[in-house]
Amino acid sequence: MKEISPRIQVGLVINPSTYYASNGTIPMLTARNVTPFRMTDEGANKISEVSNKLLHSTQIFEKDLVIVRVGYPGATAVVPPELNGVNCASMVIVRRGKYDADYLCYLFNSEIGQSQVSNASYGSAQSCFNIGSAINFKFPVPPLAEQQTIAAALGEMDALLAAQRARLAKQRAVKQGLLQGLLSGEKRLPGFAGEWEVKRLGDIAAIDVDNLTARTPPSYEFDYVSLEDVNAGVLNGTTRYKFSEAPSRARRRVQKGDVLIATVRPNLKSHLHINKDVKDMVCSTGFAVIRCYPQQASSQFIYSHFFGDVINQQIEALIGGSNYPAISNRDVKNLYIPLPSIDEQCAIADVLTEADAHLAALEAEHAKTQLLKQGMMQNLLTGKIRLV
Repeated sequence: MKEISPRIQVGLVINPSTYYASNGTIPMLTARNVTPFRMTDEGANKISEVSNKLLHSTQIFEKDLVIVRVGYPGATAVVPPELNGVNCASMVIVRRGKYDADYLCYLFNSEIGQSQVSNASYGSAQSCFNIGSAINFKFPVPPLAEQQTIAAALGEMDALLAAQRARLAKQRAVKQGLLQGLLSGEKRLPGFAGEWEVKRLGDIAAIDVDNLTARTPPSYEFDYVSLEDVNAGVLNGTTRYKFSEAPSRARRRVQKGDVLIATVRPNLKSHLHINKDVKDMVCSTGFAVIRCYPQQASSQFIYSHFFGDVINQQIEALIGGSNYPAISNRDVKNLYIPLPSIDEQCAIADVLTEADAHLAALEAEHAKTQLLKQGMMQNLLTGKIRLV
């Protein structure tokens, strides 16, 4: 593979608003219209056809590349057919030539291209790079036929990722529909009937009943869960501490079946259900630890409520207008939850758990495909692996 510098020119460096016209028909694209691999005229101001002809050097055409120069430098997209002939401001344009546009787009958006953009960028408030730097960018390029084959292979991966994202969006919508219907009683599972009762959470569960005290041995070791360790039901990790060295907020003991509710910024839903056996686990006092009474409430059912509308509307009312959104443990006790029988709670929890498992499998599949694509880009765009 040989190294090339694509034929590059810069877009407008003057204020593009000079050319905006209320009756304009030609979109004037700016950096906000370009993200990696995608370009749109959504929200773009318009210029007249006369101005578009006057600014002929910054017109862009199908299969040109446009590279963001200011703001989020380096984001690159190929001009799609529907934007043929529009104009752009303060961006780098790579004209159509003897190189495959899609291949070059992958190069610019890859580690190879982004590292060169990063090395050439300057400015703290708003990053940018000079056209002189872009002219000197170097890229490994195989023969045209191989460029096209590589671009096609990576394009297939992008299509697979797009399909996976669509399935993820559909499954998230299904899960949200289940939360809305099953947790409110609007939708009933087969075999269940009868009225639901609305109960106060503090009447069906103990809140923060198991805490470390000042008499805890200094050498006692535990796994600590901070607010930052939890992201919407996912525990990203724990930190091992001795009591004498632990943060002052490390006080609440945790056991299997407990529900950890973030009382600081609860709208971010950094909640967690402990559904496995744990030993010597302690969480921050930034959580309220809910320990359900087994004959009255299913911990999975209660946990699911903190991602549904019934509970979150109550929380929004509590933190509305606050500069520092937080709720107290007393607030958690006073939340009201509609409850069916314990058997129906468990059945609903099973359905929601199955939906979560399906969603997690799709997310894992998508993450695996993303890693596979990154590996393909690293190998194919550097020539480490050559395609026949």
